[in-house]
Amino acid sequence: MPARTVMIRRGWIFVTILVIVITAIHYLTPVHFAETHTIFRRLYYFPIVFAAFLSGVRGGLSVAVLCSVLYAPHAFFMPHHLDPASTIDKIAEYLMFLAVGGLVGWLVQRERKAKAEQLYEAAERRAAEGQAQQLQTLVHLSRGLAHEVRNPLAGIQGAIEILSEEIASDSPRREMVDVALYETSRLDQVLSGFLDFARPNPATPEVFQLSSVVDHVVTLLRHDAEKAGVTLERPAGVDGTATGDPRQITQILMNLVRNAVTATPEGGRVWVRTIRCNKQGHHIIEVGDTGKGIPPEIRHSLFDPYVTGRPGGTGLGLFISSVLAHQNGATLSHRARPDGGTIFDLVIPQATIHPPQTDTLHKV
Repeated sequence: MPARTVMIRRGWIFVTILVIVITAIHYLTPVHFAETHTIFRRLYYFPIVFAAFLSGVRGGLSVAVLCSVLYAPHAFFMPHHLDPASTIDKIAEYLMFLAVGGLVGWLVQRERKAKAEQLYEAAERRAAEGQAQQLQTLVHLSRGLAHEVRNPLAGIQGAIEILSEEIASDSPRREMVDVALYETSRLDQVLSGFLDFARPNPATPEVFQLSSVVDHVVTLLRHDAEKAGVTLERPAGVDGTATGDPRQITQILMNLVRNAVTATPEGGRVWVRTIRCNKQGHHIIEVGDTGKGIPPEIRHSLFDPYVTGRPGGTGLGLFISSVLAHQNGATLSHRARPDGGTIFDLVIPQATIHPPQTDTLHKV
């Protein structure tokens, strides 16, 4: 049994004994000792306050009511042993029992809540400091690893490309060369992800049209989706202007759509739309899919570095996207679809002025 539970149980045993003792001496003391009865009546405050410290408002009020009930016969209903105090004094004492029990209990609960919040904030700070230190280590490691590997990788990739020009397309060795080119290209993309993780560019906020960025992303990735047998849709939504870096917003959406296409089986759907402007004056861009959804074991850590739900993933794409969203004053979250699949919501600050007439896409 936990130590706190034992302590509370012992405390309540003490309160019960104290109430019984005070009540007993009340009834055993002759009525002509008026001042003594006044003192005994005031002794009820001790168990009331003690109970309030044990269980807050509920404990204080419960013992206050109990003391009032036990004191009532002596106060009003026993002519041969009636408390000599006036009726007004006794009624006022009843009200004080309740007031003290409730007030002390409320103060105790407020103090405990404040201490619990302080402990929680301290624990969060320690966790954040530890995570920041771990993240800094990962940043240095990623930067060093990317630079050390990328230079020789470029030489290997160039050498393979030269060799591929000398091998006929129908040669049995051609397949091995193509595999080598594909894998070196994929490794270069992984290293690019490490560098993006280690050196995220600062945001350059401006006012832009949501539809232009969303349409641009859908146009760029529609062919990739078709190759995967997935339908990429752009449903009609609520258009508007937003404030942020359109290049980084595009990067976030490109990553979300690519992930959605990868997670969706052949014949499935992926869509991108602006669905509404919420009460806080923010636009919401929704990226949804009909895939298998996010595994439960990583749902709460999906935006942490190196967390991935697919084979071959680096676990950096969503982390970088969340960092970019934060840089732009936006938030990125996810939720499961009832019919299967996942929806990511990118919430972007709404612009207070209209964008310039220049085309934002030319800057992306």
